[in-house]
Amino acid sequence: MHRGLFGVMSTASLIAAVVAGCSTGGGTAADFELPELPGATPTVKLMEYTLKDYSMNDNAIVLVSTTGKDETYAKAKDVVITSDYRDAAEKASKGILLADGDEEGDGEDDGEDDGGDDGGDDGGDSGDTDGLNLDYRCGTHETVASLNRLIKPGVNSKDLQPMVLARFDDLEVGDVGRLYAPSATGTADGRIYVTKALENKNTVYCNILYECNADGEIAHDLGNMAKKVAQAFDSGNIYSENGIYRAVTELYGTEWRYSPQGGRDGDTRINIVFCGNNTMGNRLGAVRLCDMFKASQVSTSNAGEFIFLNSDVLVSQGDADGDADTLLMSVLAHQLSHLIEFNNKISHEGLFDNFVLGETDPVEAVERIGLSEGLAELASDLCGAGVSGAQNANQYSGGADIYSLNDINLFLGGTSYSASDLFYDSTVVYPNGIFANDRGDTSRNVYGGSHMFMLYLLNRFGSAKIGSIMKSPDTGMENIASIVGVEANELYHAFMRSVFLSQFDNAPSDASFSYVRPGRYTLVHDNGQVGYVDLPGVDAAYDHRINTEETISVEPWSAALVGFRSGEEPVRDLTLKVRYPANGGVTVFRMQNGEFVGEVVGTELPYHEDRER
Repeated sequence: MHRGLFGVMSTASLIAAVVAGCSTGGGTAADFELPELPGATPTVKLMEYTLKDYSMNDNAIVLVSTTGKDETYAKAKDVVITSDYRDAAEKASKGILLADGDEEGDGEDDGEDDGGDDGGDDGGDSGDTDGLNLDYRCGTHETVASLNRLIKPGVNSKDLQPMVLARFDDLEVGDVGRLYAPSATGTADGRIYVTKALENKNTVYCNILYECNADGEIAHDLGNMAKKVAQAFDSGNIYSENGIYRAVTELYGTEWRYSPQGGRDGDTRINIVFCGNNTMGNRLGAVRLCDMFKASQVSTSNAGEFIFLNSDVLVSQGDADGDADTLLMSVLAHQLSHLIEFNNKISHEGLFDNFVLGETDPVEAVERIGLSEGLAELASDLCGAGVSGAQNANQYSGGADIYSLNDINLFLGGTSYSASDLFYDSTVVYPNGIFANDRGDTSRNVYGGSHMFMLYLLNRFGSAKIGSIMKSPDTGMENIASIVGVEANELYHAFMRSVFLSQFDNAPSDASFSYVRPGRYTLVHDNGQVGYVDLPGVDAAYDHRINTEETISVEPWSAALVGFRSGEEPVRDLTLKVRYPANGGVTVFRMQNGEFVGEVVGTELPYHEDRER
């Protein structure tokens, strides 16, 4: 089962289209750039680092990050690390020369680019979104198609304007309506019956709807959950005095709400629909991108602003007659973020001014998956749920949502907190990156890594920058770079550096995250219970021998952590030479007895001119 769901459109039909800088410490760092054509941006760099008096208590760790020409670039790069622990007399006796780039005395420049990117595309970047399985987020594994396949031909931008017809605002409690479901497999014709649970006077920003049969009968009694959810969403709850809607929209902007009043459907409230697990397709929550369009354009559109929630799971996680628990609040805020993103990136309050019918692909119009899911997880934190209570909570404030925290735990390489691991198809273990799904690798869970990236940005740049990222009509890492004023590849390397260093008490002040602290016990809230779990720090195994050459393949927008074994007697200097893609970054750390000793031996930041030629 999947945690946060985000919608893109499918190729088959719209029936299936649901939810779719680092510091430099002691030591030396000499730069040996490889020969390049005049005026050309280097594709490979060779850096040398020396750790003085490398002893039996020392370990060296090399962090190498790489990027790509965009977030979908899939070609891995080789990183070569040569370690030399021999003293001058030993090297001389074996005829080993110390010429720059000539490590074995053969007169050949071992740093020569023997397979770096030659500027061509060898197939790693498909360039075509058709066929990429990007719907991992909703578990349907559907492909993404161009809009001209999805919207009926001959539609122009004027036709995108809404025909205001309020539906659920005008229904009475107990009245029955029909909607297309998040999962077509759960119903006979892709539609479900829903009934209104609360009168308008009891809500401000939402309508609460329950899945029911044709007679308006719901599958099981949800008790007072409708009132609890409405209160938590509209006004306040045990986690946030302002309520989920205001907490998220004050920073992120709103869903399509104005121009005209009520957005696409004219309902001034967002419709929150509780459905059974079968209807939800084993998902916790969902929004549908196609619901932004009219039914005359997309036959399976609900033509409005809807959030679907799994009542079988979310309500059973807490007491239906008690306070809506952390998980439910987290999922609701997460889905609200996606709904707001649709407006900020595509509909623009009904203008669709950056959206060209027949030309704009929806996967390019919405935010990258590896950023969208992080922003949505952060929305849960902003409203007081998510992981915001991980460090400074108590039994009354609820702690962290264990599912959100588990995603971060898995990203850091921990073992799942759930024995059955029901909510996770697979694990992305650091130092894998956050754009796996954007590259079409749907086997990876990107929530934990993308969430940590947003927590890093929040801690380093503040909430106003986060809001600007969400409100911007543009997308991707370059957009974030322009907003925060740091080059994208440099920013990514600094993030990966922080993921490793944040677990240590004496880590640099810039290597930390809002709300979470790797390597510490963390308070969580699960199924009405409060307890503690261990959030691991990244484990860099010191299993690489010295006096060797190591070749490591590193995916774009990810990183490699390479730990070297301890020194020996007599104590000597350890020299490390690292050959890596010029669009990446390198940091070398010195450790003693497994602890960071506060010395960053050297950092070489990525080139800024271009990420990939």
